[in-house]
Amino acid sequence: MLRACLISFVVNRFSFPYLYARSVVWVRVSKVYYLNIYSQSNKLIATHVTRVDKGNVVINKEHYKGYRSESDRRSLAVVSQKLTERFRDYHLIEKFIHSVS
Repeated sequence: MLRACLISFVVNRFSFPYLYARSVVWVRVSKVYYLNIYSQSNKLIATHVTRVDKGNVVINKEHYKGYRSESDRRSLAVVSQKLTERFRDYHLIEKFIHSVS
């Protein structure tokens, strides 16, 4: 799991969408028990109910939806490029890469 999508607040950690990983985010508490997380451009990106107990990691699985598939596509692109460079003299390399992707 991508740990950079968690923010510590008081004594717990809360998730926010992976697209904002390693970005500056802002936290605001509203109505005493809602934790709102905003992007740097002041867009609301996550809301959680705060917890009174300590040491919890509160995760919304929707914040990670699509993470693996996007990461896998980038990995495939890198591997494809390296294979193409390594086997550039093999005239069927593009057909091979297409067949395994």
